[in-house]
Amino acid sequence: MGVYSQILQAVKTRLASIGPPVIVRKRSILLEGDALPTILVSPGNETIQTEAFSGVVCYDYRVSVVLIGEIGRAHV
Repeated sequence: MGVYSQILQAVKTRLASIGPPVIVRKRSILLEGDALPTILVSPGNETIQTEAFSGVVCYDYRVSVVLIGEIGRAHV
């Protein structure tokens, strides 16, 4: 399992205590069969934050979290 997958699963685990179902997807898209309310977790952009000559590279992993409530269905 890659680092990004571990980050997404950690965010999902943390958000699961809120109550609504948490779904991890490649993109934040609500599908027709999804229950409302729901929380969508998806990867953002992976960027190189710092790169040094010593071979040290720091990556910035962004995560998108979207909470969709009952009223959101009318606007989709």
